[in-house]
Amino acid sequence: MEPSLCNAIIEDSETGERLCPSLSSIISINVSPEDNSLLIARGRSIQTEYKLEELVGLYTDDAYPDRVALKFRSHKHNVLLLCSVQTHIQNILSFIHEYIALNDQDHIINNGYKLDMGSFSCMKRYTLEFNFEILSNLVLENVGVRCLIGLENMPHLRSISLSGSELGKTRREKDTFWNWMLLKNIGKSLTILLMDNVDLRVVPFEMRNLTNLETLSMAHNKLKCLPHYFGDLTAMSRLFINDNSISYFPFVLQNRTFIDINIEDNFLRLPREGETPPAYRQKPPIEKRAPEKLAHLALFSLLNNKVQFERKDINRPLWKYFNNISRCRECNKWMVVYLKNAFYEIGFLSTANYQCVANIILWQYAECLYPCKQESHR
Repeated sequence: MEPSLCNAIIEDSETGERLCPSLSSIISINVSPEDNSLLIARGRSIQTEYKLEELVGLYTDDAYPDRVALKFRSHKHNVLLLCSVQTHIQNILSFIHEYIALNDQDHIINNGYKLDMGSFSCMKRYTLEFNFEILSNLVLENVGVRCLIGLENMPHLRSISLSGSELGKTRREKDTFWNWMLLKNIGKSLTILLMDNVDLRVVPFEMRNLTNLETLSMAHNKLKCLPHYFGDLTAMSRLFINDNSISYFPFVLQNRTFIDINIEDNFLRLPREGETPPAYRQKPPIEKRAPEKLAHLALFSLLNNKVQFERKDINRPLWKYFNNISRCRECNKWMVVYLKNAFYEIGFLSTANYQCVANIILWQYAECLYPCKQESHR
């Protein structure tokens, strides 16, 4: 069958532990005399392969036409496939039914194998009544999440998925929602964060505290840029930002080699014929050094001293600067990036699994508008 893009959730069928959160995966099924298998892949890498002869349960529910559950004997796994494009689910089901019919295994269809299909997409409600001390994957998808409390009691939390959810309703809830990223245990343990389709317009600056983050997915949002502090997230090797409005990458990621990345459906493209790319924009005449604004100096001091703070601790007008702070490429001085001191160059994106038509993109860097090569501002 033609590969289908779905969300794949894998669960231990004996313990009920969620082994893999919802991730955009490429699902392919082979039905042939030589090979009968279901493949779950990310990019070009096959993550899991299940032999259809090990299939012992197939379950669908008319109330949830966008998903199908499979149970496999050898791995002792429940595998749930979800896709908003129902034709993809129908295609997957048709191939599985073909295999079942050829091998006289009709008894495995909805026979003694039933799951709460709704529980796979999210927890029904976020409550501290559960025993969260052993929780490793927190899935809150397609629900309203007003705040995340109690995460300080989850020392083993490895992944959080908020995809499709409404993150706060009131202005105050939206302002305070990201405070959980400041928790020390979350900064140490969290390696996977999924925030697809949450109406994200700006990357929350609290994310700079997630120093062990390895996988970040922010697909299907309204982002226009990635912050320069992503250079401090040195563990991040998987990035999925497809279907946004991003036009360039920060230069601090230029030497990063990603294991897997998806940047499709953005504005990351080379200039069309007749266009003048930003990379060729000339520097303005050398300007005299102007004193820094006090607000900027305060921000730079917070960064240099790695001060932990919540949004309520600083004035709202300062929030916007954190996604627009970089260092001069020549002298390493902190600066707020504006149109006049932002420059671009064309370069390559290094990755093992590249999900985009072209791998040449624009990289943004900042430079002082006065001679600075002999200066040292660290």
